[in-house]
Amino acid sequence: MGIPEVSEKINFRLITEGPFSIVRHPTYLAHTTMFTGIFLFTGNIPVAILTIFDFLIVNLIIIPLEERELLDRFGEVFREYTEKVKNKFFPSVKILTF
Repeated sequence: MGIPEVSEKINFRLITEGPFSIVRHPTYLAHTTMFTGIFLFTGNIPVAILTIFDFLIVNLIIIPLEERELLDRFGEVFREYTEKVKNKFFPSVKILTF
């Protein structure tokens, strides 16, 4: 949320459990999934355009910038996490099959 960048009093750690154990950016995945659901429910073309635009901005700009910042902040811990959880945005089919 940006708090560690403005206050050194906040203790923070890299979250790797829960949905973060399947994809590195589950919040962005949920965000895009909600937009997609709204489009499918309403059939509203501007919502479809917004969904595509959101998807592209998140994957081409926001995630790369965030991952660079996380690597600077957490170093080797984040590097190990990216090796363990290879999927940035979409869960793999292998993970989804039980």
